[in-house]
Amino acid sequence: MSELRAIPGYPGYSVSEDGQVYSSVSGRFLRVQRCSNGYLFVRLGRPSKQQLMHRLVAAAFIPNPEGKPHVNHKDANRTNNQVANLAWVTPSENHLHAYTLPHRKPHGLSRAVVVGGEIVFEDMCEAAQHLGVTPSSVASAAARAHRCRGKEIRYV
Repeated sequence: MSELRAIPGYPGYSVSEDGQVYSSVSGRFLRVQRCSNGYLFVRLGRPSKQQLMHRLVAAAFIPNPEGKPHVNHKDANRTNNQVANLAWVTPSENHLHAYTLPHRKPHGLSRAVVVGGEIVFEDMCEAAQHLGVTPSSVASAAARAHRCRGKEIRYV
């Protein structure tokens, strides 16, 4: 069995290096649930409060001397809450890591669009600049097959 450490702020609860939470009150491991966004969580305390598993593991096992607010999954697998897979990061570091992953889906504004049936733009920002509107206006028109400044907008 892996090492258990106390969860800061939750007396009577401990977490293991692989993301299992033990309650000394009930004498059992708690059931882990999955959020709609893919992260794992447990409910702690009375009244119960939803706590993200990767944050509990990081708080108990990974020192955070710089006070970085986010916890990053190094392999981008939101269900892999092993200590070796987690790291404290800044929001900027977290975003940069996400965009360096080979399987990362492109952000909505980076999709190529066709304006007026003839001009192809690499992304919606270029199309927006050409039309003199915001990128969100181009995205909205492309998603609904509407017109923007009199031009038909669609995804490639």
